[in-house]
Amino acid sequence: MQMKVIIEGEVQRVGYRNFVAKKAIILGIKGRVKNLKDGRVEIICDGKEATLKKFLKEINVKEPPLIVEKITSAPQVPKKKFKTFEIIAGQLKDELIEGFGAASEYLRTTRNELKSTHGELKSFRNESNQNLKFLGSEMSGLKSEIKSFRTETKENFNALNSKYDKISSIMETFINEMRAYVKGTQVLNEKLTEVIALLSKSYSRKKRRS
Repeated sequence: MQMKVIIEGEVQRVGYRNFVAKKAIILGIKGRVKNLKDGRVEIICDGKEATLKKFLKEINVKEPPLIVEKITSAPQVPKKKFKTFEIIAGQLKDELIEGFGAASEYLRTTRNELKSTHGELKSFRNESNQNLKFLGSEMSGLKSEIKSFRTETKENFNALNSKYDKISSIMETFINEMRAYVKGTQVLNEKLTEVIALLSKSYSRKKRRS
């Protein structure tokens, strides 16, 4: 199947014909590509229908400096049998101008990409600095919270120690009072025992007299 393709956009003096030729050779397509005087590019391609569809998809590129805006394609009756895929060159002056133009466009694109990359790196550095400052602020806040927690914990332990000392003092007083109570009870029991013994003796004397 042979097809005629017209490409419109930024496709001259940017190396587009070389790009098309490489894609065609990789896919095994035969034909030719040339610049038109009106700024468009014309391609005659010969190959299987599925392969030609893939070819059209791959040459529809929008990667500066190559910018394809429109592709018009139509099958045609083969007018010539191609053995390879070739680039139809124009006059030497035009080819030199295109070569310099393509090189200039690639240099401009590369410069813009480097400039963009520099801007992205600068933005990344600024974001990194901001993140580091934020992290430093967060760490400072965390240190403050840890210090506050430590102070509160120390105060709580001090309060607990104070309460424990007070409880201990109360318990000690209670124990001392219980000891005194027990001792007093023992003395009382001894006195009662003596009184009971005296009463028992007195009762025994009276009974003998009777």
